[in-house]
Parts: sequence; structure tokens; C-alpha cells
Amino acid sequence: MAELRLFVGNQRFSSWSMRPWLALRASGLDFETIVLRFDDPAFKSKVPSAAAKVPVLLDGDLAVHESLAICEHVAELAPTARLWPEALADRAQARALATEMHAGFPSIRAECSMDVCRTEAPGAWPISAATRAEIARLDAIFASAGKRAGGPFLFGRFGIVDAMFAPVVTRFLSFGLPSSDGARPYLDAVRALPSVEEWYRAGAREHELGWEHHGRTDAVPRDVERATDMALRWAEAWNRRDVEAILAHYADDVVFVSPRAKELVGDAEVRGKAVLEPLAREQRARGAWP
Repeated sequence: MAELRLFVGNQRFSSWSMRPWLALRASGLDFETIVLRFDDPAFKSKVPSAAAKVPVLLDGDLAVHESLAICEHVAELAPTARLWPEALADRAQARALATEMHAGFPSIRAECSMDVCRTEAPGAWPISAATRAEIARLDAIFASAGKRAGGPFLFGRFGIVDAMFAPVVTRFLSFGLPSSDGARPYLDAVRALPSVEEWYRAGAREHELGWEHHGRTDAVPRDVERATDMALRWAEAWNRRDVEAILAHYADDVVFVSPRAKELVGDAEVRGKAVLEPLAREQRARGAWP
């Protein structure tokens, strides 16, 4: 049995598990992967940490939880793997980006949950203004890849900072999120990694076996699942009064009927997404939101 044992969640869904797993693969260290199913009623009792969350790395009697902490421990165990850049300034920047990823980007996490078996056509998945802003920031980070050192990754060679962003790369691919010409080489480089392909294959096997994620299953027809997701996201956007996110769910030929529309624009029936935008904003400004 390997001295290092990494406990992870479903490889199809678990973004936090993917990060240290990729770092361990890049380190060259021998380790065992132990997958704990999210739909197992005894899941929490099987996690070898008081936090009861995955991932957890067991190094002998030492248990290390939290993805970035595990990655740091792996870097210390395998210094010759150079999981952080060698130059001091690059190392500082790489750590700043890794922690930005660790603590940030809440909208894209909420709206585009990791699912390596999912494939949406570009532009088909509605995204809020907050998520669009996060995508722009991520795109700028990805477009910087290879500019500081030779190689296709953020600081030339693959390292911890790339492992931290890899699950977000899967989101870009799964949900067809917009990316610039400058960012696409990085997306392609991460996806082409043999270790990332191995993770994808493991997620596909879980899908074939019917593994669930917290009670959700792909036995639900795809169109029903997508409609349910969109309805939930619309309701969340409505509750937080996010006009941009609400309107993202409408087509340009939408027909909207409302007594308030007649009050505001003189007709109970308005047509077209463009008409809804000033109507919705005036509703909010007047405090007339239902």
C-alpha cells in the first residue's frame, strides 16, 4: 500500500478533489486514490478528517485536508518536481493566482458546477452578469499562459497554479463558455494533459455506473434536467433582483404579458428581449418588483 493516500469525491463532479490529485500526478510521488461516493449515506464517516470533507491526504499518520494545503505539502515532499516556479517573483505571482482561485469566482462555481461528462453548445447556457465578469478575469489569466516562461502553462511548465485552475477549464469546456483566441491555447493544453484525460475517463466510468451527486442522477432525461436547472437559476436571479441574469433566460422573440407592462409602456403585451430590459429596470427603480 502506498504511503500517501488521497481521499477524493466523485471524479465527475469534485473540483476540489481534482486539484491535489493533479498536483500529486505531476509530483511523481507514488500515491493511492480512494474515491468516496457523494451518494453514500456513510460518506462523512468515511472521510479521515474532522472536517468531514474531501479531499484529504493521508501521509502516514498525518492527515492534511483542504486542496491548496495538500498541494503545498506535496510540493515540499517532492521539491525536484518544481510544482512552484523557481524565480521568486514568479513564485509569488503563482501563489497569488492560486489563492485567488481558491477563494474567488463564486458565481461561476454556483452557475456552472463541474461535470466532466457535460457538453453544452457555446452560448446555449445562460450566464449572469456576475459570471460574465468572472469569465473575463479568468480569460485574462488564461491568456497570460506561457508569457512568463517557455511552455503552454501559466508559468511555463505545469504546476500547482495550473492544478488549481484545471477544474475551471473543465467548466469552460462543459458549458461552452466564451473564451478569447489568447486563452484557448491554455484551455487546450490543460485538457490535453494525460492526467486530466485520466480524470475525465474516471468521471465517465462513474457516469456509466450511475453514481449520483448528492441525490441527483443522470437517469433524469437531459432536456428535463436542463429545464429544471434553468428554472432554479431563474428563480435565484429573480430573488436577488439580478436583471441581467433574469433576461439571459429569454429569447429575442419573447412575448411578455403583464398589467404592469401596460401601466409602464401602454400595452399589456410587449415583444422582444430588448423591450424587457428598460421595463425591468424601471420596475426595479420604482420599487414595484413583485
